[in-house]
Amino acid sequence: MYDQIREMENENNLTRSEVPPTLLITGAAGFVGRNLAIRAKMTGWRVVALLHRTPLPSAATSIETRVCDLSNEKKTVQLIQEVSPDVVVHCAYSKEPDQQEKVIVAGTRGVVAGVKTVGARLIHLSTDLVFCGSQGAYAEEDRPAPLLPYGALKLEAEELVRPLCRAIILRPSLIYDPGEAAPHESFIENATRENRPVTLHGWEFRSPTDRSDLVQAILHLASEGGAPDAPSELFHAGGASSLNRYEFARALAPLRGYDQQLIKKEEAPPTGAARPANCSLISHRLRDRLGWELRGVYRVIEDFLKGVL
Repeated sequence: MYDQIREMENENNLTRSEVPPTLLITGAAGFVGRNLAIRAKMTGWRVVALLHRTPLPSAATSIETRVCDLSNEKKTVQLIQEVSPDVVVHCAYSKEPDQQEKVIVAGTRGVVAGVKTVGARLIHLSTDLVFCGSQGAYAEEDRPAPLLPYGALKLEAEELVRPLCRAIILRPSLIYDPGEAAPHESFIENATRENRPVTLHGWEFRSPTDRSDLVQAILHLASEGGAPDAPSELFHAGGASSLNRYEFARALAPLRGYDQQLIKKEEAPPTGAARPANCSLISHRLRDRLGWELRGVYRVIEDFLKGVL
């Protein structure tokens, strides 16, 4: 798979005489966005990183940046018109309840409006939490029914994107990286550092998505052309394995330096818990499009320990 990826990267690298296409990334300082910005720059794109409050890390200081509050639709449209991107990757989101509607829904509305004015392709990151989790192994044809407010807002954002020609909606699961703890791991890190036990759901199953695989998939899709009037497409972007939150944390513990003995398992949800039990994804449609499959957690860890990128 990785030889194929490297060949694709080489094919996408532009000669100095060519004008590079422009990739605008919202949420570019986030866990996915900053990695995407660096990789896209390396593979020949002109990258414009759209930031709000958080700056890019030092490794990405050579990347062109803009600052914008996506909840301001007028300013968002103006910025997209100024940058005139070929592709927009919409990574921006918020897990803060008082900011979610503003960032997820209003922000997406502004991005969609801007994309329409310049004819760019939009790649929109959604979530597996658009499902209620009652069945698991969800395919793209399955009907969303979110239990959580976050999932409901992400589904609302999807509906704003869906009418756009050539748009792509990706639904990853828990995004992680073997070499860097993701924001959703912070509570585990904080507890184990203080030698406190942490209890994780043994009943909540997801299809964790490796960040590097997701970024490579995004760049592959961004490099495609497609007819101007082609309908939008939806792809599930979960990793190849389904794990519960307890298994997932235990798998990553040796890489993070966590004491596995401090990670405890909650066997069943508390009475009245309104949280999806199984949002695992079937991602065959994306696999067929890419020609390779997003790896499962244990394969990612094995490759990481072997030094495979």
